[in-house]
Amino acid sequence: RWDARDAKGFARLFTADADLEVAGEAVTRRMKGTIERDYAASFARADSTLRHRTIVDELHAIADGVVLVDARAWIVRAQSGTEVPLRAYTTRNVAVRTADGWRLRVVRSHAEPLDAAVMRDRSVAGR
Repeated sequence: RWDARDAKGFARLFTADADLEVAGEAVTRRMKGTIERDYAASFARADSTLRHRTIVDELHAIADGVVLVDARAWIVRAQSGTEVPLRAYTTRNVAVRTADGWRLRVVRSHAEPLDAAVMRDRSVAGR
C-alpha cells in the first residue's frame, strides 16, 4: 500500500483507533485517528521512486488475538534496477486480530543509523 501511495489502503492496515508514532532524525510524528489523512498528504508530496520495505524479526503472542511484532523498516529509492537505502527504522508494534483480520493497533517506529551491510545481508537493498 505504501509503494502504491494508497493512503486509504494503508490506513486499513491499522485499527480505527490506532496510535502510530514515527520518530525521525529531526521530528516525531504521532497520529491517532488521522493515519489516512496524514499519509494522503505525505504521499502527495513523496518522490515516486521511494519505496518502503519491512522485515518482521519476531512475533510474540501476548494474549489471544494480540501479538507484539518486532520489525525493521527502510525507505529506499528505486533507481537503475536497484534500491538505495535512505532511512532505517526499528519498530515495535502491537497487532490485534479483528473481524477483518490482523490490524496494527500501536506502532512505535524509531530512526536508526543506516547500515547498508545489514540491509544487503537481509535482502532489502540491491533487489
